[in-house]
Order: sequence, then structure tokens, then C-alpha cells
Amino acid sequence: MPQGGGGIRGPQQAVAGSSITIEVANGATSVEVGVTGDPASAASYPVGPDGKVTIPVPVGTAGEELIVRPCRVLPPVSITIPIISLA
Repeated sequence: MPQGGGGIRGPQQAVAGSSITIEVANGATSVEVGVTGDPASAASYPVGPDGKVTIPVPVGTAGEELIVRPCRVLPPVSITIPIISLA
């Protein structure tokens, strides 16, 4: 997982309709995830004891980006993951 910084790492891109795994090494117990252009998509997911969280990538979001941000971490950090389609 080459992308990341500030204790959060994820894939370079995500496929719409699939799932991705994010690694969080900064002690966050959950992450907030949203799709650019869709404020209603915002959701929170718990981080497992191994520091990983699996996030579903919504269908029909190719061309958008996932914004992933650990909750309650200072200074605030986030990663942006482009969503692609395999079709």
C-alpha cells in the first residue's frame, strides 16, 4: 500500500463496487469515509485491533474519489483514493 502519510495508508485506486483495506497506524479507532460529490455517502467504519479497516466502494462512483480520514487524530490527516471502473 504505497499511498499514505500521517499514519494512514491505502491503495493507489479503488474499483467501484469492490472493497479496499486501509491501514491506520496512528491509534485511531475509526475512520470517516466519503465520496466526493456525494455528501450523503459519508460513513464511519471501526478500525480492527490489527490497525486495518475494510471499506466498501459504492457502485456507480467511478470518476469520483474516496476521502478517508481517521477520527480524532491530531493533526488531521486524510488520503484521497481515485475510484475507477473495470468495465
